[in-house]
Amino acid sequence: GRGTDILLGGNPAFMARLYVRTAFAAAAGLSGVTPPRDGFFPRAVSEEAEAAVGRAAARFAQSRAAAAADEQSLRSALECMDEIEEQISGFQLAFFLDYDGTLTPIVENPSEAKLSEEARSVVRALSYRFPTAIVSGRARATAQGLMQLDGLYYAGSHGFDILGPDGSNYKMAESFRPSLEEAKVKLEEQLAHIAGALVEDNNFSV
Repeated sequence: GRGTDILLGGNPAFMARLYVRTAFAAAAGLSGVTPPRDGFFPRAVSEEAEAAVGRAAARFAQSRAAAAADEQSLRSALECMDEIEEQISGFQLAFFLDYDGTLTPIVENPSEAKLSEEARSVVRALSYRFPTAIVSGRARATAQGLMQLDGLYYAGSHGFDILGPDGSNYKMAESFRPSLEEAKVKLEEQLAHIAGALVEDNNFSV
């Protein structure tokens, strides 16, 4: 409206920045951005600044094109197994897998992230060949219950609670449990009015 025009038009520094951002995005070829029309922005931008915007946009466009070309040239790991096996020869290969978003899709409610039987079978077969760990922000016992697989390393609470397949257990920060429990209660109180808010107790994290 007229009030907005007066407010923005009366701020030359802001309008100059807005013009530069729009001109850069258009010159770089970003989708949906058109060059600013002459006279549309009341501004004071020097010819030197205009040229600098053009050079920066050209470099940005070149880097985007190079990145896109590199991405297209990447081969699937399944096509490079001989090369991979040659590279890892003589080394102990291990796999560290996240649960949420890697083995299962990201879902709105964490309790709905269920591991498919196919994925469970793949992880089981993998663990027979290589040391395999599940690394999660969830509590270690929760991750273990979701996987339902023996023979794995389980690192819960972002590594604060680790259980090995031989039963060895590494825990740290147990002395902080009272503080974490207190923090959980306070968070639940503060977020109680927000519909859908969820506070999880993940043992060594909240």
